[in-house]
Amino acid sequence: MKALTIDHTVVERFLKYVTFDTQSSEESKTYPSTEKQKKLGEFLVQELKEMGITDASMDNYGYVSATLPANMTTAVPVIGLIAHMDTSPDVSGENVKAVIHKNYHGQDIVLPGDEAQVIRFARIRNWRSRSETTSSPPTERHCWELTTKRESPRSWTPSFT
Repeated sequence: MKALTIDHTVVERFLKYVTFDTQSSEESKTYPSTEKQKKLGEFLVQELKEMGITDASMDNYGYVSATLPANMTTAVPVIGLIAHMDTSPDVSGENVKAVIHKNYHGQDIVLPGDEAQVIRFARIRNWRSRSETTSSPPTERHCWELTTKRESPRSWTPSFT
């Protein structure tokens, strides 16, 4: 296999991914629950193939799989990575505009476009010099982090007012 070609940073990729409307539906009896979720999957497959991962594919249920061969001769365990691509059915995934708050210091974040939407991260006020990502309109994607956390993501809950 040839060396992988990576032309974009993690941040650039993230900012592209959040533009896909992947809102799920609780009423649906299909998998995924909305066909629009597959658009992100198709994009990811294309991107993986462009990077040189030739077996990248998506099945009828929207599951993307790909194999990145080991780059060493020593036998090593296989690692699997799993992530969901859908977002909450409670909030629209359309027209999401991610905002990166550089050097975030734990202060409240007022979302652009709706000053009534304020995110308060009470448990992370002691964090310094990190970046936080939010979106407008707010979706569960605003909770995704671009930097390393000091505690488990399950140990904090953002609050909205």
